[in-house]
Amino acid sequence: MGRKKQQTTRPNCIRSYLSDDELERVSQVALQLNINISMLIKKRLLNPSILLVDPSALLISLSAIAIDISGINQAIQSLQKSLLSDQCTFTDPHVMEGLQRLFEQYLHQQQVLERTLRKLLISLDDKNL
Repeated sequence: MGRKKQQTTRPNCIRSYLSDDELERVSQVALQLNINISMLIKKRLLNPSILLVDPSALLISLSAIAIDISGINQAIQSLQKSLLSDQCTFTDPHVMEGLQRLFEQYLHQQQVLERTLRKLLISLDDKNL
C-alpha cells in the first residue's frame, strides 16, 4: 500500500532540480533573510512585489538611524540654546549655514527612516498572509 499523505494545510509538493551553483545561490538568499528555501520560493512566486527583509539587519539599520537622528537633535538643541542666550544671531552666516546643514541632515535621515519603516511594514504584512 502507498504512503499515506500527511494532513497539513499545504499538502501539495512541487519539486525542482537545481545545479549546485543555483542551490548555493538560493540557499544564500534564504540564509540572509533567515527563512527556509521553501518559504523563500513561495514568497517570491506568490507575492513578487513584497520585499523580503531580514529582521536583524532591519533592526541594525533602525538603530543606526535613531543614533543619527539623536545626534542631529542634540546639535539643533545646542544651536537653539546658543541663539536663546544671545551669543549669536540669525544674521550670523555661520549660524545660518549650520542650521541649513542640520536641517538637510535631519530631512535626509527622516527619508531613510521612512524607507526603512516601509520595508518593515511590508515585511510584517507579508508575515500575516
